[in-house]
Amino acid sequence: MNQQPSTQLYQRIIRRIEREKRLAILKRNIAYSSSFLLLSAIGFFIGTKIFYAEAASSGMFNFIALGFIDARVLSQNFSEFALSVIQAVPIDTLAVVLALLVIMLGSARSLLGALNGFKITSRLQNF
Repeated sequence: MNQQPSTQLYQRIIRRIEREKRLAILKRNIAYSSSFLLLSAIGFFIGTKIFYAEAASSGMFNFIALGFIDARVLSQNFSEFALSVIQAVPIDTLAVVLALLVIMLGSARSLLGALNGFKITSRLQNF
């Protein structure tokens, strides 16, 4: 009484199992990517506020505004001006903000790829 399923039914079952495995992997990737995106976006916005506060307190914006006020003086003393702006930039906070931006963009790219794969995989028809 041991009956074997037909080959067509067996193929359909195997395709369905493989499809469900792909969907599970894609759902996990979507969850991870969206978590990283959310956390890095929150960190990026907090870091941007901290960077702005540090840049304002160091006088970086004053040096940049000076460059727009008198372009003749800026062209004559460009090296001193550039050195003053570079010294006023809070480099450590800027590095953290840029790193969080890279993580946020990478997470967004990964999330969009996973969503696209999920859309394609979920549309597959069982024949």
